[in-house]
Amino acid sequence: MRRCLPLLPLCLLAASCGGAGGNASEQAARATMNEEQLSQVERRAPDPAKVMAERWGEMFAQPAATRAAASEFGFQLAPGKDSAEQVVPKPDAPIAVAAKMEVSGKAPERLESIRFAFDVAYNRPPKTKAEKDAEKVPNKIVGGFLNRFQVGLTNEQLGTMMAGGTLTSPAHGVTVQVAADPLPSERIGARRRIAITFTQDPAAAGMKS
Repeated sequence: MRRCLPLLPLCLLAASCGGAGGNASEQAARATMNEEQLSQVERRAPDPAKVMAERWGEMFAQPAATRAAASEFGFQLAPGKDSAEQVVPKPDAPIAVAAKMEVSGKAPERLESIRFAFDVAYNRPPKTKAEKDAEKVPNKIVGGFLNRFQVGLTNEQLGTMMAGGTLTSPAHGVTVQVAADPLPSERIGARRRIAITFTQDPAAAGMKS
């Protein structure tokens, strides 16, 4: 989950007034900073593109944070476990959503892809708003998870999830792939599948996050 921007040591802030120089320890400290921290030290506005790339990169570079965020939404991905499933709100609900989350990576300390898959079953007509709102579970899970890293889907990506279709969108060092069945004209007895995959581009894997 996204950490709050820490207050930086006064010595670093003071050193920044003297220009780009500084001793070896100051330079080493700067090398560990992300763009938001570095801009604070250098007393300048952060580069928005770098900030977004680092935020998206964090979910791949920090598997523990990704697993913690997943657990907030019902996916128990303990270290060494790469997939988890749940049914929301319950299997016999008027609208039941079977949700699955998968993560993969060649090394334990870095993920390469994160995938959500949803199977929405329209079992019978919902009688309450809460029962009807179960249809929004995929958007709530994906949106809530991404919010933990201070990123989110574009309107086009959200629209594809909601209305159906396929879409591939590369941005900020990550490729987002959406594949969703169209909304069924006759919903009762129908099923609708939605999948969204986040894959980090190899060139972005070495960035600080």
